[in-house]
Amino acid sequence: MNIDVVGRVRNTKLAARRALMPLFEAIANSISAIAERAGRTDGMIEITIRRDLSQTELDVHGNTIAPVDAFEVSDNGIGFTDENFSSFETMDSRVKAFRGAKGIGRLLWLKAFDRAEIESVYQDIGTWRRRRFEFRLTPNGIEGHTLEDLTSTSGDLRQRTVVRLVGFKPQFREHSPKAADTIARRIVEHCMEYFLLGSSPKIVVSDPDNSTRCDLSELFDREYHPQAGSRDFEVGDVRLSITDVLIKASADAQHRVHFCAHNRVVESVLLAGRIAHLDRPLVNEQGDSVVYEGYVIGDFLNDHVDAERTSFNVSREGEFAFEEGPSWDALLDGAVASISQYLAPRTEELRQRALDRIRTFVDTREPRYRPLLAHRREEVERISGSISDAGLDLELHKILNGWREEVRSDVTASLERISAEPSNFAMHRDEFRRVLGELQEVAKSDLAEYVVHRATVLSFFEKLLGRTDGENFAREDAIHGLFFPQRKTSSEVDYDEHSLWLIDERLAYHRYLASDVPLRQQSGPLSVESDDRPDVVIFNNPLAFAPGHEPFASVVVIEFKRPERADVTDEKSPIRQVLRYVRLLREGKARRPDGSTIDPPRHVPFYCYVVATLTDQLRAEAQEMGFVEAPDARGYFSFNSNFNAYIEVSSYRKVLDDARKRNQAFFDRLQIQTA
Repeated sequence: MNIDVVGRVRNTKLAARRALMPLFEAIANSISAIAERAGRTDGMIEITIRRDLSQTELDVHGNTIAPVDAFEVSDNGIGFTDENFSSFETMDSRVKAFRGAKGIGRLLWLKAFDRAEIESVYQDIGTWRRRRFEFRLTPNGIEGHTLEDLTSTSGDLRQRTVVRLVGFKPQFREHSPKAADTIARRIVEHCMEYFLLGSSPKIVVSDPDNSTRCDLSELFDREYHPQAGSRDFEVGDVRLSITDVLIKASADAQHRVHFCAHNRVVESVLLAGRIAHLDRPLVNEQGDSVVYEGYVIGDFLNDHVDAERTSFNVSREGEFAFEEGPSWDALLDGAVASISQYLAPRTEELRQRALDRIRTFVDTREPRYRPLLAHRREEVERISGSISDAGLDLELHKILNGWREEVRSDVTASLERISAEPSNFAMHRDEFRRVLGELQEVAKSDLAEYVVHRATVLSFFEKLLGRTDGENFAREDAIHGLFFPQRKTSSEVDYDEHSLWLIDERLAYHRYLASDVPLRQQSGPLSVESDDRPDVVIFNNPLAFAPGHEPFASVVVIEFKRPERADVTDEKSPIRQVLRYVRLLREGKARRPDGSTIDPPRHVPFYCYVVATLTDQLRAEAQEMGFVEAPDARGYFSFNSNFNAYIEVSSYRKVLDDARKRNQAFFDRLQIQTA
């Protein structure tokens, strides 16, 4: 060879995932050699798997198996005649270009194997000859070449060429299928066009170490089922054809589309994730599990396949741009669209089953996603029916979030387009109504999410009021933490992290809140020198029409007691406790926003809430202090004029039931059960 083979092999691309490409090239050469042998109809190719019996691995079935070390490809084609040997010696030979040969496929042999050993017996003008040589990673490439004439005494004289690919390199061997049946399927899939057109010679895969022999024509007839011939589709000005094949599902089978050139697969793409509901096998008319294989062919692909026959010279994102013809993404999108349309009748049942499952999930667990079933139906229908509940929630959330951002952008854009002139407003009115309608639907979803959150809080609250596993009632800190995290202030806790709405909806909005924080350590609008720690103290924002420059409009104090706690004494009385907090707070100094202090306004009202079990002792104390019993007999209320404080004592059950009643209309609308 008048060429640097080492350099050419180094510059030849071969991804590890294409570990069988060298074998495919050898098989393609054998098919070509048989086609060149005119007048013969008994073409035969035998692929023998040679294994390294000193090692063991696991195949896709979980069986122990020795790794592949070599492949032998034997055929009864025309053989390595002088002309074919000269073509082999010439890099980039165009001798067989009419068959799609690039003249460099043999370089892949040395990319994945240590060497190739070739032996060919053939007839040349009535004389039998045997040619032997090795193809190695040396500057010349061809080593140990011999050519000899054979006579009738030389043994079995029959047309036969054997190519041995020896020394499978570890980085490729690790990515290669191991089991003979899987290798056989890969060969059929790569050479599918030959089988579909009925032009394939007899091909047999033999694995003597595992006593396995597989006829690929029988495999094709048994497991591969072409559907109604080829279909045409167009990508721009390029016309392509696709052949649809359904294959019996095996352990490693997945739905794929293959792009072919000169009757050989060049690039394969998984369809799961590109076409909805193709993440699992389909079912054919006989009830068998099958996977789809599509084979795309066309003159454009033949003309644009690269030298290594592992890719196409078309524009790709982030790579060199080719001016001629469609990009790779356009080719792929066109094929996927055609396949999706073809498979629609087969995926319809899977689509409907998945949609029913999503409806049930939305109705019973996540009603916030209900608007998506009407407004983002197409995206929802693409979600797999086999996804977990957590995965389904994530996918629906992605769709909802995308829709929310799209609608808000539409509303903003619509507002910007509408000028102050009435005529322009009328022109944009219909569009504006449409986007506002969608915005309302998004708002419904957000509201539904919050309503579900409230339903969950109420259910958890009810469980806390019962006995725990230790047959004791929940501790006060557990109850407290449900309403607001302890030892935190409003600057540390988001709106969604507390549940003060259980007591009063208005408590969610305030200027400053501290929970179980000593009064002297609080940074709110009041300075109090005391180590007392109210369960919750809230300073509300002053109203816009409040007189003067008061730093807060009202103060709320909340005290929780452990459910069923009966030791109410003067010292532990929650009513007297909140009054003590009120006195301490009234004696404090108010702080302006700049930090300076002023006397707090004496008329600022206090609202105090005591939440506890209404034991006999607590009821007696409330009655002795002049409290009025609530109409439902589950609480007391009173106004202390000396402190300008309204005090309300409620049982936990009353707080729970009142909160549930306030939200019941929303729960009914979403069909949520909380009791």
